[in-house]
Parts: sequence; structure tokens; C-alpha cells
Amino acid sequence: QACNSYQAGLDSAAKVSCPVLFVLGAQDLMTPVRVAQQLVAAISQAQQVKIPYCGHMMMIEKPDETLDALIDFIRA
Repeated sequence: QACNSYQAGLDSAAKVSCPVLFVLGAQDLMTPVRVAQQLVAAISQAQQVKIPYCGHMMMIEKPDETLDALIDFIRA
């Protein structure tokens, strides 16, 4: 309920001035990719990786793919 009632998310996100990586599960039902797109768009240096065949718990469902995305982001 607290997450759903938070109203300042996009305004706060727009103030982020460092690189940000969004790792998204392509089949995430809790935070669908389409919902995350607003947040991605609000951050000027945002990048995103969509992990196929993955839901909300990417570190459990697809740990290798998740780790690869994080390592690639850090090395870039």
C-alpha cells in the first residue's frame, strides 16, 4: 500500500544525476516492464536490461543473467 500511494517517485527520479541500471524481469507481474518504463524515462542516465523468461525475483529465477547485467553495467 505504501508503494502504491507514493506520489513523488517520478519527480524524485528526475533529480538522479548518476548512471542507473534497471534490471527488469520480462514476465514480472509485480512490477511489469511497462510500469517501470515511466521511471526509466524520468532518469536521464538510465539504462535497462530485460531478462527474458523471468519474473520479479530475478536473483533467484535467473541469477547468472542478473549478475551478467550488473557486471556489464559496472564495467561500462
